[in-house]
Amino acid sequence: MRRFALIFLAFSLALPATAQTAKRDEATPPPPPVRRMSPAPSKADEIAQCKATCSRTYYFCISGSDQTDCSPKWSQCLSRCNR
Repeated sequence: MRRFALIFLAFSLALPATAQTAKRDEATPPPPPVRRMSPAPSKADEIAQCKATCSRTYYFCISGSDQTDCSPKWSQCLSRCNR
């Protein structure tokens, strides 16, 4: 009998708290929509990024031991950027 009384007491104390939480949740407005902080990159930005990558690759290529293959690869890379 005591167990039943304790269980009833626990549920009766918990129910008002959940009811208040539900009311508070209903009154809370939905979160604002997510906005992008920066605009999508333009074609010019993409080309500039591509050329910077080609230049970086070329720099590391000429700093290595086999420098004969660097210039043609760099030219091919730049031509891909301008497509």
